[in-house]
Amino acid sequence: MSHLLNRFLQGVCACRNKLRKVFVPVVAILLAALAVSACSPGSKPVTSITVAGSTSVQPFMELLAEEYARLYPGKPAVNVQGGGSSAGVQSVLSGAASLGMLSRKLAPEEQSEGLHVVVMARDAIAVIVNPQNPISEMGVENLRKIYSGEITDWSQVPRLSSTKPSLKVAEGKPAKLHLSDSGESKKNSAANTAGLSGNPQGGQAGEISGNSKVDFKGKIHVISREEGSGTRGAFDELIMGGHEVTPKAIFQDSNGSVRQTVAQDPMAIGYISLGLVDQSVRPLAINGEMPTVENCKSGEYVLVRPFIVAFRDEVQPEAREYLDFITGQYSQEILAGEGLITKQTDQTEQTEGTEHTENDENPQEAENTDQQEAGQ
Repeated sequence: MSHLLNRFLQGVCACRNKLRKVFVPVVAILLAALAVSACSPGSKPVTSITVAGSTSVQPFMELLAEEYARLYPGKPAVNVQGGGSSAGVQSVLSGAASLGMLSRKLAPEEQSEGLHVVVMARDAIAVIVNPQNPISEMGVENLRKIYSGEITDWSQVPRLSSTKPSLKVAEGKPAKLHLSDSGESKKNSAANTAGLSGNPQGGQAGEISGNSKVDFKGKIHVISREEGSGTRGAFDELIMGGHEVTPKAIFQDSNGSVRQTVAQDPMAIGYISLGLVDQSVRPLAINGEMPTVENCKSGEYVLVRPFIVAFRDEVQPEAREYLDFITGQYSQEILAGEGLITKQTDQTEQTEGTEHTENDENPQEAENTDQQEAGQ
């Protein structure tokens, strides 16, 4: 009897560890939503809209939430929280959040839950290294070998000779400011990441034209996202091709943590949202193509994934209004300016200076258009 009891307890512990990665963030989101509700006077139907999920989408959603509050001070406040893409789905299904943010396609089991989705924008995954690392480009196969643990030293990475024109670095180009994963201001040069010189201080002229012949060796420190992350899911789908990420990797819970780790470690390699690349790290060309908006639009840069907002049939009218706002022309222009690929990216000259009017795009039309891209 004692032996059977011990086996039962071991099984419970194992299940608890597997579920903790998704359900702990969901519980935190649910408690936060209850706290907001408890502080609301009277019995008003909606005093705030909770949006939860991907930490890749989070900083961009926070920008839109701030603009929404500025334009419409009488409407419910938008409460944006992280937790990861899988936690975002679970939060919508449990009612802890009205809208869920994903930085990957819906998984088959999530599609069966009857969720509706709209594609807010598309984003590239940038593979980043420390500015002191002379490597400037890598093939998909070698990237897979690094993340699977087959290649473990920088001396094993082939030195490629790029046949592409060198990428000129703009001297003294100003950087924009937007919110990072933690909500702090940061410099963003997402739309011009090809212009990062590798100088930690930035602002110097230079060029990137294939891997340097400088001898560079040492153990590769693999930095990855945790399971349940939308960025991790997209990276696994686009790069790993069924191979497992080495258990020796250092797993981080946000884009900001990956960026900070790589910025502080010359031997590190990681991957983050292109929109969150700054001058503390340097993006690599993949298969000879830099992660620029132009290369993503043309399909030449392969690491591109959708930013999705998921919701249920019974979503509140107030949340529907916010959906209309984030899929509208005004918000799309903001996201395009932050380096994301939107429906407005090809129409910048036509839409520049256009004032926002409420309900300028029907979210139902956007939803119908985006089902296939979102995996449904």
